[in-house]
Amino acid sequence: MRVRFPPRTALGKWSIRAIVVSIAFSLLALLIRVVSGDEATFLINTAVYVLLLLAGVSGVCAFFTGIVGITRRKDRSVAAFTATTTGLLIGLFTLVWGMGNLLFPDTFEGLSEVWGSSSSDVFTVGARGTVLHYDGTEWGEMTSGTTERLNSVWGSSSADVFVVGDSGTIVHYDGSTWGPMTSDTKRFLRGVWGSSTSDVFAVGSAGTIIHYDGSTWSPMTSGTTERLNSVWGSSSADVFTVGARGTVLHYDGTEWGEMASGVSTELFGVWGSSSADVFAVGGSGTIVHYDGSTWSPMTSGTKRLLRGVWGSSTSDVFTVGHVGTIIHYDGSTWSLMTSGTTERLNSAWGSSSSDVFAVGGHDERRISHYDGRKWRPMLEPTLEGTIEAIEGTIWTINVEGERSTVDVSEAEIEGEPDKGSHVTIIVMEEDGASLLRTLR
Repeated sequence: MRVRFPPRTALGKWSIRAIVVSIAFSLLALLIRVVSGDEATFLINTAVYVLLLLAGVSGVCAFFTGIVGITRRKDRSVAAFTATTTGLLIGLFTLVWGMGNLLFPDTFEGLSEVWGSSSSDVFTVGARGTVLHYDGTEWGEMTSGTTERLNSVWGSSSADVFVVGDSGTIVHYDGSTWGPMTSDTKRFLRGVWGSSTSDVFAVGSAGTIIHYDGSTWSPMTSGTTERLNSVWGSSSADVFTVGARGTVLHYDGTEWGEMASGVSTELFGVWGSSSADVFAVGGSGTIVHYDGSTWSPMTSGTKRLLRGVWGSSTSDVFTVGHVGTIIHYDGSTWSLMTSGTTERLNSAWGSSSSDVFAVGGHDERRISHYDGRKWRPMLEPTLEGTIEAIEGTIWTINVEGERSTVDVSEAEIEGEPDKGSHVTIIVMEEDGASLLRTLR
């Protein structure tokens, strides 16, 4: 039988046209997504999804016209068969993927970073303009004046706090209210740090670095187009920023220069105790250390993505990351800690080695605190109840009319509760260091 490549019928030709249109829509969606990179806004994502849906519809049209041409018009050409099969594949993929993302978008609701001026003055920022403040007793919500995602926070004091975020957002806190600042950029800003109130650096996508001199923000020449995720320095003339593809830049007070990190994985966090003791963390459990002359890899003991790093000294460093990963460095080795969560952790900060905060989450906010002995959640729900019976370490507690048997052998009990005492139960994660384990 002779093989015929061009379509023999009008339906076969229409099938070819439809598949060409479907491929064109798919390529356009891919181009927009690649060009927008990590700055894909809601409108850009919506445009990509619409284009993919159009590609799917065109693919389905190519499939059905091809099927009719093959079965009823006896079009046995290679082109008709190819267009029909390709149309089915593109149609199914784009329609299922596009509709899935439109109906069930991957929205970030967690916290991005934490910083404080003391143990009773801690700020954390995150999705939809979230700013939370801890006064040493409880966390409270603050009005930031923006709905943009906020990515980083730093301050020179409790009355001079800078927060940066998506679309060039910068807000400043003067001790009483938050107010917007003009950044003169629409790039997504991912990190902020300063040596004083008149020497602040912010870094972000496409190699963006801007500097605040106490009155205005001005762009700096970074020498790279790579995404920059975090910035830290020991002084105004010794500043480090890290980012995609293992990028490390150093500022000497005059200009930014690239350093050889020795890794190609993306770096998300940087912190140091001095100019000759700097840690950077990133993907696949990457940790690199700078000793004042060269960067060298360290053994982290994990392959989890690490996002944040902070320490109280060169022998007391914490790094946090995905799946609740927390690793501690004692000056010689990194050791995995029990975090009590499987949530993603993005940042860590503390006022001392026994007062450390870790924040993160994805679908909801997550804050954990380390008191020098163990990590505990701070935003977990609580239940109020009354003790009805005590038999050793087994207590019967009435919570809103429902009796629960609780093993308190591993609980930390404040005061001296007795039968009839009103108690607060902190609801912990089962795989964490639970204070109270409910046995139902």
